[in-house]
Amino acid sequence: MFRRASVLTLSLFAAACRGQTYGAGIGKSTWTSSDPVVCYDWMNKYLPVVDSAGNCDNHQCLVKNVVCNTQARSNLNNQEDFGLHMVNCTQHPTGSLSLSEVEAHFAAGVGDYSSFSPLMDYNTGLWSPDLDSFVKSLQADDYPFLALSWVTRGSTYYSIIVNACGFVQFEVMGDSLTATTATKYAMPRLDWTNTPTLNDAPDWTPLKVSRAATDIAAVRSYYIDTVNATLISESTYSDGTQRLELVIKPKANVHIQFWQHPTSTKISPSKALANATAGVSAWDVATLEAYILDVHASVYVTNVCGFDQYMDNHIAYNVNKQSADTRDLKTIADALEGAGHKIHWWASKGSGYVVYSPDPTGWIVGYYGDSDYAPKNAETYGANCASNNDCTGQGYCKDIARDPIVEGF
Repeated sequence: MFRRASVLTLSLFAAACRGQTYGAGIGKSTWTSSDPVVCYDWMNKYLPVVDSAGNCDNHQCLVKNVVCNTQARSNLNNQEDFGLHMVNCTQHPTGSLSLSEVEAHFAAGVGDYSSFSPLMDYNTGLWSPDLDSFVKSLQADDYPFLALSWVTRGSTYYSIIVNACGFVQFEVMGDSLTATTATKYAMPRLDWTNTPTLNDAPDWTPLKVSRAATDIAAVRSYYIDTVNATLISESTYSDGTQRLELVIKPKANVHIQFWQHPTSTKISPSKALANATAGVSAWDVATLEAYILDVHASVYVTNVCGFDQYMDNHIAYNVNKQSADTRDLKTIADALEGAGHKIHWWASKGSGYVVYSPDPTGWIVGYYGDSDYAPKNAETYGANCASNNDCTGQGYCKDIARDPIVEGF
């Protein structure tokens, strides 16, 4: 298996190989969570993490003595490595259901981890050099997980899929497992083409961010045709399951992966809401996707106004002169809007901008970078979930008829 390069090689290729730090490629995976502190405690017990710099005191982000955000921001291995962030921006909209209610529907759909559910494909994939130790720590607490074995290129690998809280799931991978019996999975859980070099023990390595989907063709169009991402692989298996795997740029080598299972058939937002109001407790991929997309549609006003809590289910992709992708953010934003996708511009509190955009699954890519052509009234937004000192954090939302949005340069 691939291992960490020599010190000299690593110093030359750190941006491409060390798990995508904040300056290169995908730098973090973020989730909205009704109780981020539960996630934080779980990660500190089972994962090799440290606190991210700049966390709010006691997880509480105060603006004018109001808690705008309860946060739990950690980094894998060390301060410079991959971010694992959970936030609860309590004053952002969540639709007709509360965030905790949707999380409960998600949990019921996933089940007890005794068998695979397509909802398990919402996960962040990490490599552990000692999968047995991780499994034994879960077993010691009778913590539920699903162990899978899978084969690719003649080699057997293992995945431990586990939930930390709410939507927060990890797929921890390794090449040896003796502490538990794994269920054979018919399809590879990762394409090893163009992945990060694996860190030496005890450090773990971020490998992928995975999503479930109901329309993988639309996902392909978003990333490959519109964002100009690089295809790693796409496969259709004998049972009809489809997998799409890509990176946005080859040196930004943490993979973005999508799975469409035959049972994941696209439904309308009205059907999703009907499922919720009819008391359907166990949601499937289609219901969750339709509900989240409907919340995005109902909250969105313009590309600087309207921001719901599910926008926090995002990855951070770095676009700047120091990264693997040097495009001006407006190039990406224009392509997305031109293809009919929603975006939201924020100015960062330090410097630069962020363009948040839902892909066809409803989950978000945050494009972090620079722009000489951003909207002039893109409000400032930060980790406290407040824009221009307002906890509602919706951006520039003046009366559009009397105070039109200023686009332009």
